[in-house]
This record gives sequence, C-alpha cells and structure tokens, in this order.
Amino acid sequence: MRSPARIFALFVGATILGAGACSNDASPVTGAVTLQAIVDPEPPDCSSLPDRERALSRGRLDVGLSVRYLADVVIENHAAADDEGSAEDIAIATGADVTLSEGDAQLATFSFSVVAAGSADPGALGVASFELVPPSIGGAIYNQIHDDVLAGRASAKTIDARVVLTGTFAAGGSWRSDEIDFPLDVCLGCSVEFPVDSTDVTFATPNCLRAGEPTIWPCRPGQEEPTDCRLCQGNPVCSPCAVDADCVRAGAGQVCGPSGGCL
Repeated sequence: MRSPARIFALFVGATILGAGACSNDASPVTGAVTLQAIVDPEPPDCSSLPDRERALSRGRLDVGLSVRYLADVVIENHAAADDEGSAEDIAIATGADVTLSEGDAQLATFSFSVVAAGSADPGALGVASFELVPPSIGGAIYNQIHDDVLAGRASAKTIDARVVLTGTFAAGGSWRSDEIDFPLDVCLGCSVEFPVDSTDVTFATPNCLRAGEPTIWPCRPGQEEPTDCRLCQGNPVCSPCAVDADCVRAGAGQVCGPSGGCL
C-alpha cells in the first residue's frame, strides 16, 4: 500500500514539472489584481463568467471519474481605465502558484506552479483558468484513496488549496495577486448517480444498461455536479453494485465501493 509520505513525495515531482510556468519578475506589482472567488461553469455551454453568484465555497473532485481539477477564478483588475478606454492596463494571467495540503492528516505542504490563462480589463472583472489539481497529483490521490477503501478506511479526504495568480499587463510589467483559500473534497465514485430508469431488468441487477437519455449532463465529469452512470460505462465506478460479487459478475473490479460503484 502506498504510504502518505509516498503520495506527497509524488507531489514534489509535480513541482518540478510545473516549474517555470509562472512569471518570476523581480518586482511584480501587488494589490493591482485580486482574486474574488472560484466559480462553477454554467450550463448549457459550460462557460465560466465573472459572476460572484456562482462562487463555490468548496469544490468536489471525484477521482474515480477524473484525476484533474480545472479551476476558474474571478479576478478583479483595479487599474482604472482612462477616458479613451486604453487597453494598456489589461491584466493577463499567465500562471498560478498552488499549495496543496491534507489538513486532517497534518502532512507537510507542497507547492507547484502551473500555466493560467485569462484576463481582466481595467476596472473590471475577468476569469482565469488553471489546473488546481494536475493529473500527476490527482493520480497520486486516487491511489491513496483506492488503497484506503480496500483497507476499510475512509473513502474521501479534504485537500486544502491556496492559490496566487501571476501575470503581466498589456503595456508591460508584471503583477502578483493576493491569495485565495479553497477547500476541495476528494472522493472515489461519490459523484456517480444510478437513476432508477437506468436499470435494464432483462439483465442481472443491479446494472446501468438501459438505453435512454441521461438526465444529468455535467460540464466537467468528476467536478461538482453528479454524473449519470450511463455517461461513463466502462469505468468501474459507474457499474452499480450491492455486494462484491456484483462487480466480479460484471467484470468491473473486485470490490463494491462505499458509493455503490465497483472498484
């Protein structure tokens, strides 16, 4: 079984992979750009708008569906636009410095840098996107939770994330934002839903084999919103089970997980 030290050693590897993604100007401007909130993409086009009404107080990542968490953060550019509407002070996000730690376990924190993209006009709000959890780290978290489930321990954990954005102004010079804190609940299979109408009674039950139009279409499977099991067939966590034998019968793993899907 992978130890916590092993998991977070993998986090260190992510720091090396991400090095250099952000601006490292010797004297970036602080206070010119602030982070307002991480927001949830809005259906049906799943775009993220600079709308504080869609702010998330905390996030959810189901590593059974995705080992990557893409975050959209509202940024505010405090530079005042001039009378001619000059674009010289447009704030352009280029990177994110992220620190992740597992608060409950009091483990050491690890930091890494990733690319960010987005902008905000002078005196206005904008949105910048970045990987809060890159696949290299999400995969490590998956391994740890999977091992915990097989050992009869907790099937979820909370990751504490702290983020600072960096970037440049269109006219030149760089900026560094304030820090935003964001708790992220990470689980294995917890976001998969098994609607009653997804069961085909002509096959052994439980199953998710009945054809039909899913009622849930998540913008980002594994993030925030539930996912209809019919959208992820072939993934063990999307195969419903009541006992371990259901998973063996379906060829979807050996263990029935705590969320009602196979592992």
